[in-house]
This record gives sequence, C-alpha cells and structure tokens, in this order.
Amino acid sequence: MRLRHIATLRQRHRMNWAAIRTIIALLDEVETLREELRFRR
Repeated sequence: MRLRHIATLRQRHRMNWAAIRTIIALLDEVETLREELRFRR
C-alpha cells in the first residue's frame, strides 16, 4: 500500500523525493495520533 502511494505521488503528481518523504512522515504522524485518540476513548 505504501509503495503504491509513493508511486502515485511520484508519477501522477510529479513530486520529488523530499516532498514524498515529508508527506509520508506526516501520514505516519496522523496515524500515530489516531491510534492515541482510539486508546484514550
């Protein structure tokens, strides 16, 4: 799934590797925060 997402960002949106790394890091952070919220409920 992650590789597919990276390929889409790279090919369709023509993003460079620095932008892709940033987006992936942000998506990871969002997922971490979602897990924390689930745990606290």
